Amino acid sequence: MLKTIRLIFTFYKGFLLASIIITSCCGLIFWEYGLSVFRALFWLKISTLAISFYFINTYKAREYYYYHNLHLSKILLWCSLLITDFLLFIFLIVLLHKLQ
Repeated sequence: MLKTIRLIFTFYKGFLLASIIITSCCGLIFWEYGLSVFRALFWLKISTLAISFYFINTYKAREYYYYHNLHLSKILLWCSLLITDFLLFIFLIVLLHKLQ
């Protein structure tokens, strides 16, 4: 189990910087304008996740063999990455809403 989490985090490292920047920008916009912009931020986050999926999936196409040999499917990698990233986004928005 720990090995699987470590491998998923290794896969996530290629996406981490972009994710932090996008989530931080969304957090700053939410802090500035409040709950009224949540719908736009939600769709912004979903669309950036889709764009990131496309580019990383294209860029790291050959790395999937490494994870496949370690018995991790492409679906598991992407589902865990997208769910984790979106939950961190929701957590940040809820936290900022509570602080306002």
